[in-house]
Amino acid sequence: MLSENKVKVILDHRERKIQDALKNVFEKVELAQLKVGDIVLLFPGYAVLVERKSVTDFIGSIRSNRLWEQLLKIMKTKKVFGRKIKRKILLVHGSILDNLLVLEENYNSRLWASLSGALMEINYVYDIPVFLIEDDSAVSTFLRILSKRELNGSNDSFPKPRWFRKKRKNLPEKEKRVYFL
Repeated sequence: MLSENKVKVILDHRERKIQDALKNVFEKVELAQLKVGDIVLLFPGYAVLVERKSVTDFIGSIRSNRLWEQLLKIMKTKKVFGRKIKRKILLVHGSILDNLLVLEENYNSRLWASLSGALMEINYVYDIPVFLIEDDSAVSTFLRILSKRELNGSNDSFPKPRWFRKKRKNLPEKEKRVYFL
């Protein structure tokens, strides 16, 4: 469990259904009426703002253009609870494919194109990374990992050498194939 004196979670009052799952990870989760976002993680000296959407709501808000108004509001928000916002995240939960299967077949390709364009717009224009998770139960796991990475500085560091493999020279063909795997 992450210590309350390191991370404080403030959850929008409309997101009550994930409160218990978050309490299993964080010592204290407070409910509040948030003007922007659904979840705020307060760290020493800064905050992380998370907007949470189901796939159905995500697709619906793209169609109605409501998403762009929400993202613009998030983008313009610089402080929350007196702390500078260091990161802004859009967390989409649910299966996109399951939602597409409900629609007509010829509409699927247009919807995929819309979704691809929307995801690019969110990442590149609004500068808000989008993370896709399977369901509500994954929210607490995602936030736990995010919090640990924030606390140990992993989200701000240069990639560690362990991610890079040195090129091996002069290996026999069979060993090259094994090394590649």
